[in-house]
Amino acid sequence: MAEVKCAHSDEFDADIYTFEGELSYKEAHDAVTGYYKGKLTKYVVADFSKAKVDKLTHWEIRHLAELIQDLGKVRAGCADILIAPGPLLYGLARIYSAYVQPFKHERDALKTLIFRDIKDAMSFIDVDSAGKNK
Repeated sequence: MAEVKCAHSDEFDADIYTFEGELSYKEAHDAVTGYYKGKLTKYVVADFSKAKVDKLTHWEIRHLAELIQDLGKVRAGCADILIAPGPLLYGLARIYSAYVQPFKHERDALKTLIFRDIKDAMSFIDVDSAGKNK
């Protein structure tokens, strides 16, 4: 069972989720649906640095991607950012990204980005948000 924590950053208009321990499909699904029931943000960071995801099947990953693709339509132009430091996590994040990204690249679609560490992700958000506020 995973521990799921969420912190909000007003500065970056971001919700930052951290997952620690064995993450189940239900826990991931509940985190996604819970987010979309609340106040939406420009950025969602999902930090899997301390999570174990090796029991998630490709069908579960695909279903989560389809769920986010559907719910994420209200966040066009925003970004989901995954922190996936190790080879397994990074590979699963790339599979997820392939499922969730629209086939036709839409300029204003919800984007999915993958970083190896939270520091690089937050640097991206800092630069991206500064560029859009000009």
